[in-house]
Amino acid sequence: MKNNLHSNEVFYMALATFAGGCFWCMVKPFDQWDGIEKVVLKTGEILGGTYEERAKQWQAYFNKNIELVQSRVKDIPEDEKVQVLFIRDSFESTHGNGSVISSWINLAGGVNVLDHLASTNGMVTPSAEEVLQTNSSIIIIGDSYDYNATYDTIMADERFKELAPIANNNIIFNPYGLFQW
Repeated sequence: MKNNLHSNEVFYMALATFAGGCFWCMVKPFDQWDGIEKVVLKTGEILGGTYEERAKQWQAYFNKNIELVQSRVKDIPEDEKVQVLFIRDSFESTHGNGSVISSWINLAGGVNVLDHLASTNGMVTPSAEEVLQTNSSIIIIGDSYDYNATYDTIMADERFKELAPIANNNIIFNPYGLFQW
């Protein structure tokens, strides 16, 4: 069955579905789903009792959501995928290739516009020029301890006022998760 939703709508639904359970952002390796599942199952086994069954239920829920997201985005043509600029507290702090953020964006049917940058543990520090050269259609603010302050900062930065997501105020906040502790 062909999905009749516009690729942006599919991306947002997929991102929301996939971001719903952020347990795996607490474990390494961040971008290896099978490693995450093993950690959850092992944790349930170690804790024993009802926790082992709860870990298995979580695993089923996790896999169901991955399959749901994949089924919704599989038909998005490459040239219609949402171009995402993910930032942390500023444009100088973000995720490049090898990060779980890139994995999530790709799984949700989008493209991390900074995925081409080499990273250390998934983190990159792009130059202003590299950010300006992106063709992003949205900005996701995540991993920020003060989302509103980050939003205000990027909206006020004159260097980036011509970026499409800023000009169109197409900025979303990544949901809070366990990672914020």
